[in-house]
Parts: sequence; structure tokens; C-alpha cells
Amino acid sequence: MTISSAMSNALGGMTYNVRTAEVIASNVANASNDAYNKREFDNGLVKRITNPVLLSDRRLSDAEVGLASGGLKGAQKIEQVFGTIEDAGSISSSLAAFDSALVLAASDPSSTLRLEAVVDTANDLSAAFNAKETELQDIRRQADSTIASQVEHLNAKLEEVANLNHSISVAKHGDVEVSGLMDQRQKALDEIAELVPIRTVTRDRGELTVYTEGGAILVGDQAAVVGFDETPTIAAHMTHANGLLGGLTLNGRPVSLTDKGPFAGGAIAAQFLLRDETVPEYQQSLDAAAQELALRFEVGGPDGTIAAGAPGLFTDMGTVTAPPSTGLAGRLQLNSAVTAEDAWRIRDGIYAPANGEVGDPTVLNSMLSSLNGTTGPQSVSGSLSDIVLDLENRAVSARVRFETQQSAATDRNISLREIELSEGVDTDQELQNLMLVERAYAANAQVLQTLDDLITRLLEM
Repeated sequence: MTISSAMSNALGGMTYNVRTAEVIASNVANASNDAYNKREFDNGLVKRITNPVLLSDRRLSDAEVGLASGGLKGAQKIEQVFGTIEDAGSISSSLAAFDSALVLAASDPSSTLRLEAVVDTANDLSAAFNAKETELQDIRRQADSTIASQVEHLNAKLEEVANLNHSISVAKHGDVEVSGLMDQRQKALDEIAELVPIRTVTRDRGELTVYTEGGAILVGDQAAVVGFDETPTIAAHMTHANGLLGGLTLNGRPVSLTDKGPFAGGAIAAQFLLRDETVPEYQQSLDAAAQELALRFEVGGPDGTIAAGAPGLFTDMGTVTAPPSTGLAGRLQLNSAVTAEDAWRIRDGIYAPANGEVGDPTVLNSMLSSLNGTTGPQSVSGSLSDIVLDLENRAVSARVRFETQQSAATDRNISLREIELSEGVDTDQELQNLMLVERAYAANAQVLQTLDDLITRLLEM
């Protein structure tokens, strides 16, 4: 080997050692950066180490967590809406107060104060139904607003991925290092994966085609545009099916919102499920409970003064309740004829022409029996309090069910992330590699020193 070739090898080795050391330093510096992928310097190229199968599974798991977490938050809100009998303003507590007021009034029907208490608690009971309907619709409105924010964020990230695709393609064409751009793209894709489950396909020059698990292309040659029109105010009768609430569009075309649609799964789907399915189901049950309350005090019930076609004690904004009646809970009102000034009508009948026997508890006792499901025209046997309690228990059960789903999804996600991290940067191993590089660099430096000494001796001869 000639001196020149030995020098060339040593200088080449040092250059390789320096470049390897830079890659190792970058790995160690970004060991805690979730968006960073481990690099290796091999044959003059920096290679970004990824496990595409694991990455794809983890992203699908991210969407699963987004779906379960969104469902759990919604279930927790619904549980808070209904509360329990211990919660002031809950339907259970209002119903218990109404029942107690009737018991006290029946024990002394001549007491104006006790009759007024019945009127007040009846008003409170109808107000409780009104409030719960409003709170349920507010949950739907919040979900609708969240969808709008999520779609805006989704579009921004899709555009970012499309731009990074172009930058990576251009850089690779010019043999420029692209690992940093790929890290940025991976971070953007991870944010997208929380909103909707995605898969990717690598194209020429490192570009990615991004599509949903349901098959809709989100990023191809350019980013798709997802559309959604927010509805500022939502009422019980408003649904996506009747065209009064917005749905998703993809490049201007409507997409299915079913569990088999292109956007099924993920945080966006969770909000649609909450807005269009979960809350409406509870609204329907709440309306049914309000209907049940009204039916127990209408014609054929405890008050014999109510004629056919006339509204009973509880009304649909002054009229007879008539099922099916979406949003009845929000319109439930005490009959306007029953006021604190005319509280005697609770004892003698809503449509009684005048005061009757002040000591007669017949109507009051019949109202108690009807309320507790022993007599009267109630459509469902049993106590009304049992019907309301069942509704509250369903809300608790739903929250527990979503907690289980969210826990399972999170555990799976954590496991996948731990595996992903285990294949990432190992700082101990990197430092060991750095020590080997330092030794190799020192060896190459020693070769150069030896060559320098040889050349010096030759010149001295």
C-alpha cells in the first residue's frame, strides 16, 4: 500500500467516523422526541429506521382510543345531566319533592300552604324536565362544534402532509437528506390518526398516499378537502337524517356517517355518534318519561273534572300531550289554571267551578296512587320514580361501559407505543457505539500521524 492510498483511507475513515458520530449525537439528543425515528449511517447514507407494520397498527389504535375517549366523555356528560336523587335539580329529587308535597297535602287538605307546596314542586318537576332537555341538546351542540374544530384541524394536517410529500420528493430528487421532513410528516399523520383511522402507501421518491380505513383517499397527488357546516343552535327534533344538521363531505361530496362509512372510527366519529345517536336515544327516553308523567294526570286519571280533549295537570305548552312527541320534556308545563293563588284546584280539580270541601283528600290521594303506579291511566305499570331511576341507571351503566372500552383501547395503545419505543433510540447502545466510533477515529488519526512521521523522515533523507 502506498503512502497516498493509506492517507486516503485514513481520511475517508475519519470522515465516516465524524458522520457516524453526528448521527449518534442526533439520536441521543432526540431520544425523548416521539416524532423522531432512529437513524443509522450506512454506506454513505443516513437511513431512517421504521417498522411500517407496527406504525400502522399503532395509528389504528390511536383512532380506537379517540373513539372510546370521545364516547366516554359524552357518557360522563350525560350522567351528569341526569344525576341522582341526591343531586338538587335532578328529576329524581324533584319527583321525590312532588311526591312528599302530595303526601303532606293529603294529610291536611285544608292547608293552603301545603297545597301551594304541591303547585311549587309540580312547577319544579316540569322545570327539571325542561332543564334536562336543554342540557342534552347542549351536549349535541358542543359535539357539533367539536366536529367543526376537528375537521378544520384535519384539513390543516392533510395539507401539511401533502406539502411535505412534495418537499420530500424534491429533496430526494436532489439527493438531499429528508429524514427531518419525514419526522415532520409522521407527526402530522399521527395527529390525523387520532381523528380518523388511516393507512398509508409509499410511492416513488418517498411520497405517501393516505387513505382512511374505510377507503377514502385523504392525500394523493394533493390533499382532499373535508367539509362540515356547524349548526349554532340545536333542538331535539333536528337530526342529520332530516337535513337539519350537517354531515361530512369529501371534496364536496357527502360521505356516509355509518359505522361502515369511510370516516368510521376515531375522534370525529365519536362526536357524530354522540350528536346523532347516543344523546337522541336519551332524549327519546326523557320524552317518554315526561309523557308518562303527563298521562298519569290527564283525562281518566285522578282528577274527574278533566274532560276529553282538555289538558291535564301537566301539558305540552298548554295543550294535551300526544305521543310521539320529540322534545316534549323541553315543552312540559304545569296547567296554567293551577297557580299559587288557585292552589285549591289541586285538591278540588283543575276545572272545578269553585272551592269544594276543604277537608276532602280524595283527589290528592288519587294523585298519589297514580304517581306511584297503583291506579290511573298510566301507560307503563309501576312507579314513575322507578322509570326515572331506570333512566338514571342507564346513564351510569353507559359511562361504566365506555370506561371499560376506553381502558381496553388505552392499554392496547400503550403496549404498541412501548414496543415502538423499544425499537427506537437506545441511549445506552448509542453511547457504546459512540465509544467505538471514537476508537476508530483515534486509530485513523494515528495512521495519519504515522504517515506524517514517514513523510518527514523521507524529506530529511
